[in-house]
Amino acid sequence: MAVNILPLPNSVMTAFEILAASDPRACLLVNAQGIVQSVNPAVKHSLPGIEPGTDMMSVSASPDLVAEFLAQCARTRGPVPGSIVLTGMDGEPNDWSCHGGLVGEAADGSALIILRLQLSELGKSAFAKLNQKINALNSEIEWRIRADQATAHLAAIVASSTDAIYSKDLDDNITSWNEGAERMFGYSAQEIVGTSSRSLIPQDGRAEEAMILRRVTAGETLEPIETVRLCRNGNLLDVSITPSPIKNRDGEIIGISKIVRDISVRKRIERSLSAANKTFEQLVNNSPFGIYCIDADFRIALVSAGAQKVFENVRPLIGHDFSDALRILWPEPIASEFIDLFRHTLETGETYHGPNTVENRNDTAEQEAYDWKIERMILSDGRPGVVCHFYDLSEHQKFEAALRESEQRFRGTFENASVGIAHVGLNGQWLEFNDRLCSLLGYTRDELLQRTLDSVRHPDDHALDGEQVDGLLSGDVTSIQCEERYIRKDGSIIWLGVSVGLQRDDADSPAYLIHVARDVSDRKAAQEHHEFLMHELSHRSKNQLAVISAMARQTARSAKSLDDFRGMFEQRLHGLAVSIDMLVKQGWGGVPLRNLINKQLEAFKGSDDRLQCEGLEVTLNSTAAESIGLALHELSTNCLKYGAWSVPTGTVSIIWEFRSADTGKQLFLQWVERGGPPVIQPTHRGFGQTVIEHLVAQKLDAKVELSYPTAGLEWTLLLPLGD
Repeated sequence: MAVNILPLPNSVMTAFEILAASDPRACLLVNAQGIVQSVNPAVKHSLPGIEPGTDMMSVSASPDLVAEFLAQCARTRGPVPGSIVLTGMDGEPNDWSCHGGLVGEAADGSALIILRLQLSELGKSAFAKLNQKINALNSEIEWRIRADQATAHLAAIVASSTDAIYSKDLDDNITSWNEGAERMFGYSAQEIVGTSSRSLIPQDGRAEEAMILRRVTAGETLEPIETVRLCRNGNLLDVSITPSPIKNRDGEIIGISKIVRDISVRKRIERSLSAANKTFEQLVNNSPFGIYCIDADFRIALVSAGAQKVFENVRPLIGHDFSDALRILWPEPIASEFIDLFRHTLETGETYHGPNTVENRNDTAEQEAYDWKIERMILSDGRPGVVCHFYDLSEHQKFEAALRESEQRFRGTFENASVGIAHVGLNGQWLEFNDRLCSLLGYTRDELLQRTLDSVRHPDDHALDGEQVDGLLSGDVTSIQCEERYIRKDGSIIWLGVSVGLQRDDADSPAYLIHVARDVSDRKAAQEHHEFLMHELSHRSKNQLAVISAMARQTARSAKSLDDFRGMFEQRLHGLAVSIDMLVKQGWGGVPLRNLINKQLEAFKGSDDRLQCEGLEVTLNSTAAESIGLALHELSTNCLKYGAWSVPTGTVSIIWEFRSADTGKQLFLQWVERGGPPVIQPTHRGFGQTVIEHLVAQKLDAKVELSYPTAGLEWTLLLPLGD
């Protein structure tokens, strides 16, 4: 039974359409009374009897259960799992798995609920834990569902794991292989699936693999096993393997899955530690640090090679009374002070540390500096003794002085350079940069540290392509040179010429990139200006040839003799030269508008009666004079070639005046042609029209209108002059 539906809020309909449009399940939007408000395309295929206006109670085999489920959904935005029984078109009831939830309110304030329906028999994998009827299915379906679940679970693990995960059957043939395994062993899934897993096992490890197979198939749960596996390139890899059985529906083991973790780094560390432990005694005996022990009887018990230099004038050494040795080495009262310190530590266990002891030796008369420490410890005879470990600071102090001097030179060069210098990590993060780079980009040091190199580079300029960087990292090239734009803090653009080099670490691996940047904005601007001038020159050259030709024809028509023609033509050429000179000249202090008009037009107008000018005195700055002069030149050229001045009777009227506006005073300037050929609006936009219409408007922030009445072309300029 269909009933009327209430108008739905746009937000609810939009939400429903977004949620349900691509959902393969049947999705319905219903109100709290069960009236269908909207459906998605899947409903038309799986539930053709349900449409907007349908009462869900009328198509349900259990209306009370539907009402109860809708009430529960209306209290939460879900998802609320459940199931309902609907009567199909054939009159047979069908069980539907359902997820519902609140999505909004109807116009009358009642709840609007979204229902996502899926036939139970088509969704067991997704609803296995929710659908209690799974136990009623036959064993074949149950086994297939479990197999699908296991496959899906394994697929999820395989897809997301960074470890190598693969499975094999009991004949040792590999049946699955994830991306982690591809990365770890070097085999693709296409290459290795279906082959024997023995290709991964070194010859001497196959007995171990057989043992693992026996224990797993016997049902034993194994802890991770640390072993060695063989990669495609022939390298051996230390790994930790966790084997698990794969069972069929009857619980029989039909294969083994393995999670393999690369532990090569840890094993290398362990081997290093083992080697360190084995050579500890050798390191002590041969350490460049001085180490010696005093026994409970205050005799020298052990002296490392690093301490031999201190005791070179004490012979015999081992077993010698330590007090006598100290008095040979150091003058009084220093020797007695040292003896008291050692005895105090031996008796009390109190540690002593002399971080920077500088004294003159008694036996060599040389000054030496030491960082030394004495501690009580139990020696091999079970009695307490004193161990002293020290470091000769004499060379260290010289090294530190040299290092400080080197650092000062580097820092002075880095910070005082006239170019921007930055150290950039391979991930694009700043490591270090100088103040000049901050100045170039307009940021403080703290502000620039919060940004990355890519965030200040213009998005259209990524001159460092992957091939160049790869060449730098591989050593094929030593540096990269490029020019690119950067966005300063104030939003302005700066062109930087960048030289990029690579710094390697002690292992000759790439460590970071060194960027040296210089401001090339002026050169880029000059280059762009040069290109514009070349374009302008080309255009002007072609244009002037046409103008000169037109002037020659017009002069010939009005000349009475050859001498008369020569004089008039030379005069017009001179006026044209003056016009060109005014166009290209830069840095004017100011140009009267009337003079500008006269200078620009005197080479074009012919007789004075063909030009009428009317307006107050006004002086234009250099920018306005240049831009308006360009426009007047183009208008004059066009007028001479195609407009009013192309015929003997045509005239041009130019008027200008001041006008007031909300933004301040404005200059109104108008060019009007009359008496020429009928005007037709051109279909092609040339450089001249671009100058007339757009260049003036953009450079002067002015309003420009160009129209083509049949009687003659009209051009109007409205130029803001400020207050």
